[in-house]
Amino acid sequence: GQQGITQNGPAPTLLPAEGNGIYVTSRVTEVRDVQFVNNVINGNRGQYQANIDIAPAAVPDDPDGDGLVYKPCRDGNGVSMENFGRIEDVTWQGNDFRQNFNNGVCIANRGDFTRSSVLNNKFHNNGFGEPGAPAGIGAQQAPYGDGFGVYHDDSLVDPGTGTAVGINGFRIEGITFSGNDYRENGRFTADIIDNNFATFFGFGFGVFLRAERQEISRVTFENEVARRNRLGGFRLETDTDQGAVRSGDIREISFTNVQAIESGGDPQRGGIADSGVGTPEEIQDNGDGIALITDNGDIATVSATNVEGSNNGGAGLRLESDATGKPAAAPGNVGDDTALARAGDIDEIAIKDSTFNHNGDRAALGRGNGIEIRTATDGSIRNVTIDPTEASSNNDHGALVAAARNVSNVTVENSKFESNDRNRDTVGDGLQVTAN
Repeated sequence: GQQGITQNGPAPTLLPAEGNGIYVTSRVTEVRDVQFVNNVINGNRGQYQANIDIAPAAVPDDPDGDGLVYKPCRDGNGVSMENFGRIEDVTWQGNDFRQNFNNGVCIANRGDFTRSSVLNNKFHNNGFGEPGAPAGIGAQQAPYGDGFGVYHDDSLVDPGTGTAVGINGFRIEGITFSGNDYRENGRFTADIIDNNFATFFGFGFGVFLRAERQEISRVTFENEVARRNRLGGFRLETDTDQGAVRSGDIREISFTNVQAIESGGDPQRGGIADSGVGTPEEIQDNGDGIALITDNGDIATVSATNVEGSNNGGAGLRLESDATGKPAAAPGNVGDDTALARAGDIDEIAIKDSTFNHNGDRAALGRGNGIEIRTATDGSIRNVTIDPTEASSNNDHGALVAAARNVSNVTVENSKFESNDRNRDTVGDGLQVTAN
């Protein structure tokens, strides 16, 4: 077989069990000045279930008190990092992450993730699970299935008890993505995945960055390609699990020379749900080429230059503060169920020399837009520039700028919005600007 860090983990018939290409455990504290360079990291398999590891007294990594360390990356990754501290000055360069059971890279550390670089890697066909695993034990399908995923979020629940893991309050800041190719990550199989405690349907994004009650900032994407990923190309998301606590802001994000195309989208099967909940609620609104979404944080200073976001199941480019959060009485609930008092504002958005065509064939009514900039309860939108850009032949609007409070200083020049409302469902302006 191919040389490298490959084919680690149990045989398919022995799943679920431990297995990763490279695994940084919770017994490690801070990870700094580490480089992963020119590796082939393919075909690693594994999946967490039941009793895995005894929690050491020195590491308070047992949030549900069952005496066992929960592994939030859930095994099966090319690189899995669960250290109990920050990750800083780490470089992934020139690696080939392909056909790993779960993610190419999974980061679920209890600390900030900062000042790191992801350069010229391939993330192909990760998150396909293992159809050869025994049926009915929750091992056939990948838990997440992203190319590169960072999960600082209480929504990652311990399937052994349904208790939230408690990875929250940590920043994602100063990350450079350049020259990477994310292709066909994530797959859904028809078998329901239920390991007696929780149902996991997987994600399936090229890049998925999540933060709970902290910000995502100063992240750049340059010369990137995300094609045919199951649920989306690039998704950055900040949540809150308490109505009185704001989710983090998303700010200083740039996309330059980026393709985010042909994302499938699956509004019925994206995300995680407890067994009794039914249809997963956490990531139902998927299929976007590029999505920046926050519960009630602000989105500010975002640029998209020479971006192609076309032929996606959802929107081509979506920026939204949606004023929803998890119930304060049940922070372990993974669904965004509760209306918050207000959304955040959106400010300083610049879209230039970009194309967002033929989007929205799997989106809900009004969500299949080429460009969607939206903020909910009491939120305002300011200082948006679209010049020049095309958003044509989308299922709904070519471009939508919608605020619950005020919209001000929106400039659209030298742009084209043609033949929208492609599916003829009566929702489909070329450009709509609206405020309640």
